[in-house]
Order: sequence, then C-alpha cells, then structure tokens
Amino acid sequence: MIRSIAIPEAEWTPDDVAFLVASRLAEREIGPHGFPMSEALNPANQFAFKGREGPRVDWAQKAKLDAQDTYYKQHDKKDAPINRNGHVWTVDRKPTS
Repeated sequence: MIRSIAIPEAEWTPDDVAFLVASRLAEREIGPHGFPMSEALNPANQFAFKGREGPRVDWAQKAKLDAQDTYYKQHDKKDAPINRNGHVWTVDRKPTS
C-alpha cells in the first residue's frame, strides 16, 4: 500500500441537527412547572391545571442554601453584609456507605 486516504464522516446528519435545534427551542418554552408557556398562558386552559398538595423538596438546593446561610451568618456584620458578588456555591453528593 502506497498511501491511505481517510474520508471523515459527519458526526451529525442534517436531520440530527434539525431535531436538536427543535428540541432546544421547545425546552426554552417550558415553564418552571413543566408545561409549555403557550399552554400555561392560554386563557382556554384557565381551569385545566390543578396544583399538587404540598411541596416537594429539592434536597441539593436546600443543602446549598443552608450552607450559604451558615456561612453568611458567621461573616455578615449588622448593617454591613459581606459582598456576595462572584460567589459560586456547589453541592457534592455525600458518599454512601
């Protein structure tokens, strides 16, 4: 063999790209309740939704906010809270035993 030519194949077909773009646009329309905003804001649906009894708890978000509260309570001074600009908080999963 004298030489070899590799012809790369596209990783995404035009249909794959179109589907991805459409799904991203659809995700943008979803409200915090999980329904498309066009459906949630439609006056014809005024009585189409029912709230569930009691909240669910986002335990990761609760852990993050509890850590923030603890930290800022230690460092804030009366009428002079510390500057929170740029603070980034993360959550780690505790190891299971």
